[in-house]
Order: sequence, then structure tokens, then C-alpha cells
Amino acid sequence: MMHKSALLGLALASSVLVGCAGKTTAPEQYSGFLADYSQLQPLEAASGEPVLRWVADGFDVNNYASIMVEPVCFHPKPQPSEQVSAQVIDDICRYSQQQLTAELAKVRPIVQQASSDTLVVRAALTAVTTANEEWQPYEVVPVTLVVAGAMIAAGKRDQQVSLYFESEAVDGGTSQPMLRAVRKAFGENLSNKDAQLTLNDVKPVINRVTRDARLVLQ
Repeated sequence: MMHKSALLGLALASSVLVGCAGKTTAPEQYSGFLADYSQLQPLEAASGEPVLRWVADGFDVNNYASIMVEPVCFHPKPQPSEQVSAQVIDDICRYSQQQLTAELAKVRPIVQQASSDTLVVRAALTAVTTANEEWQPYEVVPVTLVVAGAMIAAGKRDQQVSLYFESEAVDGGTSQPMLRAVRKAFGENLSNKDAQLTLNDVKPVINRVTRDARLVLQ
């Protein structure tokens, strides 16, 4: 008969399997940063990662001579935690602004004030989360599940870092939305639940997301 602790480990691991995080933002995770989410469609970004996006009929970036990038920040601003400090939250905002501006500058000149031929880009990070790493196919065997379940209980399982982004591009003359996007993307894994998140852990994902934003407009 299987030992009680092994059964407990198997049950715990199985529950994690069932509850593995999805690859896109769920409707209940929308932040309210965007005025409307109803027309978002699942698509694939240039990087190959999933994204929810809507583009207005007739939108053409060639109608715009410049781009204005509004400040990128968290919406709503998260409370610091043991894994994510206030300094890291500020660093993530600053780096996201820097990278988005640099990427979009490759499409059109960046301006500080919008005119009728300016595309205004608004973007926000709506959450940063850490959770137990999703299971890989080779791990889904009973013995491994029991061992990994014990690791989760002890807080030693790798923590998967997720960043949530919401953005829109608005016509500078009419204030009408031209494009909206919602995306969940994954950063570097943390070694355990006590590890501190750093900017370097999420730089690669911010680079991918901002690069994809540029490619949508090119």
C-alpha cells in the first residue's frame, strides 16, 4: 500500500497539474486599463508567443507621421512583497518605458506632444506574479510527482515569473482606439519561493514584448 505521505505528495502534485497557468490572460485578470476587451482575438505575436489583439478596420500606420509614448507604469500599482520589492517595481516600469520608446522610434519619430497625425501609445504592466513552475512532460510520472510535490510543500520548486501587459494605440486627432492588445509573458524562473525577483529576471521578456509591439506597426 502506498504510504500516506506519498499519497499526499501525489495529490498535491496532481492538483498543481490541473491548475497550471494558461498562456494568455484570462478575462478575470483584465485590469480595466483598457476601456473595452470584448473584441480581442487570440493571435500569435512575431516572437511566436500568444497574444490577444484587436485592430480597427482601416488602421494604417502610414497615416501617422509620429508616435507619442505615454509613461509606462503598473495599473494598478502593486504592493511590494517578499519576492518583488518596491525598487524592482520601479525598475521594471522604467526599463519598459525605455525599451518601448526605443523600439517604436524605429517605426516613427517619437514626439512629446500629440498632433492630428500622431499615434499615441498607452501601455501598462498590470501584474507580475510568481507561481510554481509548470510541469514538463517528462515529469508527469508518479514517482516524480511525489518527489516534486514534496518540493512544492517545502517551497523548493522553481517559481515561474509571469508579466501581464495591456496596451493600446490611439489616433492623436480623434482619440479613437486603433489597436488594443493584452498579453501574458514569462520571465526567468526563480529558484524557489524565497528568491528575490530582479530586473534582470524580466529584461528578456520585456525585450520580446516591446520588439513585438514594434513589428505590429511595421
